[in-house]
Amino acid sequence: MKYTNVELCGEDYLKSVCWGSRGANLSSEIKMDRSRIFGVIGIIVALIGIISIALGWIGADATILGTSHSETWSGIDIFDWDTDDFQQYIPVIIAVISALSLILFAVGMVKPGSKIGYVPAILGIVVIILAIVEYMWITGDVADIIPDFDFGSIAKLSISVGIGLYLAIVSGVLSLIFGILSEKA
Repeated sequence: MKYTNVELCGEDYLKSVCWGSRGANLSSEIKMDRSRIFGVIGIIVALIGIISIALGWIGADATILGTSHSETWSGIDIFDWDTDDFQQYIPVIIAVISALSLILFAVGMVKPGSKIGYVPAILGIVVIILAIVEYMWITGDVADIIPDFDFGSIAKLSISVGIGLYLAIVSGVLSLIFGILSEKA
């Protein structure tokens, strides 16, 4: 005669063991999945921070006698400028910090609960601060070197902040948010 596990161990005992362990595993699986989702989003955000170096950080729009010309400088272009200002290196520093955040988000996905997600959050704060310093440099020193002027329809010149800097700021803010969320999940 064959006995099943239910007959040998008792139906109530098996239900409590199965449901108890299944509930614990399901809860930890959901928690791990949320942590991984936030880690993947963090990796994408870090990639945006890295890509921002290749986009325009400074723009100049000139109009002379009805002819318009626009020029943009990426973070890589700014790095090559011949100045003594520290700010010309900030786009590269932000790209390196974003690459480090990417690596740390990936490690946090492999080792959930290791509290490593707080490091990209701190690096996100550093990126925000550096991007604000860069913004002040562009709107201050760079705009003073090439001042805005407007002579009506004869000539106009304006300096603007490009999308690369704004993406770097967004990357820093989202790294801060998803670094914390990946650890809280």
